[in-house]
Amino acid sequence: MALRCLVLTQDLSLKVIIRRALDRLDIETESPVAPGTVPEIAEQEERFNAVIVDFDEPFALDLMRALKKTREEGKAIRIGVLRNASAVENAFSLGVHFILYKPLSQEQANHGLRAAKSLMQRMPERGFRQRTHHPVQISFDSLHMREAVMLDLSVGGMAVKLSEPLKTSKHLSLRFNLPGGRMGIHAKGELAWADTRGRAGIRFLTLPPQFQHEINGWLWSASGGKAGAAAAETPKARSKRRR
Repeated sequence: MALRCLVLTQDLSLKVIIRRALDRLDIETESPVAPGTVPEIAEQEERFNAVIVDFDEPFALDLMRALKKTREEGKAIRIGVLRNASAVENAFSLGVHFILYKPLSQEQANHGLRAAKSLMQRMPERGFRQRTHHPVQISFDSLHMREAVMLDLSVGGMAVKLSEPLKTSKHLSLRFNLPGGRMGIHAKGELAWADTRGRAGIRFLTLPPQFQHEINGWLWSASGGKAGAAAAETPKARSKRRR
């Protein structure tokens, strides 16, 4: 199955450079002449493995806010094209996973998008859950932590087992390390379900991009590639979506 990328820029020279780089990587490209409204663009994200957004476009910030709000756990890699390195922190806070800088040369685009492709191939499907048995700390008041066991993990949340049933549905904080991982992961979540035996499902509400990538990579590795198995390298599609 070929990878697909939505390119959102009205900068013709930038569009040509990006399209050439994606062609070399056998990634299908769609780049609408008129991007449309923010809601219309946001609805298209689930059709693609990556979305490239030119931050010089007037709709860029509103679009990233919309994507972050509605699809925090989406499968698409979000790539921002920035003119100023000082905007990087803000871009990451808006849900950008990968950065390209203007002025963008063909060589830089080739190299950067080759690296981004590896992330596209390793993004797990939203519904995939990997079983595990690993400690996790949960706080319901941001002060006191409760020890629990993570039973499974997905890009959208986890199932846990506590020593006693949960009696609250308030938002909560999570701290955990992935099995074999060194990075401590912090996330905000909400209770999705709970039973009388202390088991509960937690949905991620806030998960910074660097932690999301850690989870994506671990899921791909732990599942032997079953989670978001790498897209097969295919010849260039005869019909590329170009408008």
